[in-house]
Amino acid sequence: MQDAGVVFKVIQAISIKLNLDAKEYLKYLDIVCVGTISDIVPLVDENRVIAKLGLKLISQTKNIGLKMLLIESGYKKIDSSTISFGVAPRINACGRMGYQEEALKLFLTNDIEEAKKITAELNKYNVQRQAKEKDIFEQALKELEKEDLNNLNSIVLCGENWHHGVIGIVASKLTEKFFKPTILLCYEDGMAKGSGRSIPGFDLHEALAESSKYLEKYGRTRNGSRVSTKKRNV
Repeated sequence: MQDAGVVFKVIQAISIKLNLDAKEYLKYLDIVCVGTISDIVPLVDENRVIAKLGLKLISQTKNIGLKMLLIESGYKKIDSSTISFGVAPRINACGRMGYQEEALKLFLTNDIEEAKKITAELNKYNVQRQAKEKDIFEQALKELEKEDLNNLNSIVLCGENWHHGVIGIVASKLTEKFFKPTILLCYEDGMAKGSGRSIPGFDLHEALAESSKYLEKYGRTRNGSRVSTKKRNV
């Protein structure tokens, strides 16, 4: 269970403690379902229940922002694919492009015109995210053309203008394409900050720990690892 599910369970526990009616927390299952499916968690046990009941609630959601997102996605049927490919990318694009507050405003608004305006912004951010992702991926491939990939155990690349919110996605694509642990770095304020993805059987976090004397900081993320180092060390 990831963030959305954990928050829901906290709300449920508080509601039970306060003897509130179950509808007071179950009414949020549509948003919890979006978070659960977007986090790509295994849909088993309680996650499966949240997804199944949440999808039913989404089809008749009273959340204006979510309604607008569903309309904009173009999907006619409400299922996990609608959330994974229609709703989640638009929400995630906000955070990746540095406008995470917009997604929050969308789910909190009761004004349909404001919801339409914010949804249009989310679409714009998603298009920008796709363009930057494509550009960084193509730049990375050009850099790799200079290397003998057969002799590389891992891929580490860095760029001056690579967007920090997108490099994790590109690292995933490169890892999938070449089946090698991959770290992409971008330069910000004299630091090289990056995201990494690995392959089965190779613990990237452990590898970073063994190189910690060269790093300012590092850690795990939900999808991989993050790392920061002085520019001179890259």
